[in-house]
Amino acid sequence: MRNKLRSEGKSKESFEVMMMSLTMEELLGLKLELTIRSTAGARLYNLPIWRSLNLIVKDAMIKFAVSACANKRNAANLLGLREDELNSLMIKYEIDSYFNNTRKKKEIV
Repeated sequence: MRNKLRSEGKSKESFEVMMMSLTMEELLGLKLELTIRSTAGARLYNLPIWRSLNLIVKDAMIKFAVSACANKRNAANLLGLREDELNSLMIKYEIDSYFNNTRKKKEIV
C-alpha cells in the first residue's frame, strides 16, 4: 500500500514520519476534520459515518494485510481469517482492482 500511495504521489517519507506520531484515532479524526474544511464549510449531515466505520476499517485492514504480507495465506493468518474468507472479502471490497489500478497506470506511463 505504501508503494502504491508513493507511486501516485499521495505519500512520501516526511509525511509518513509525521503520520507515525499520530494515533489511529487522531489520524481518522484529522482526516474527517480536513474533509469538512475542504468542502468550503459545507456540512456533512446525513452521511452515515457511524454506520460506515465497520466497512471502512475492514477495507483498510484487508488492504494493509494484502500489501504487508508475502501471500494471501499469510494475510489471512494476520487477520485471523481462513484463506477462502479472505478471498471472499477481497472480492467484496474490490482489493485486486485497487492494487491493479496502480500497476496499469505504471504500464501506461
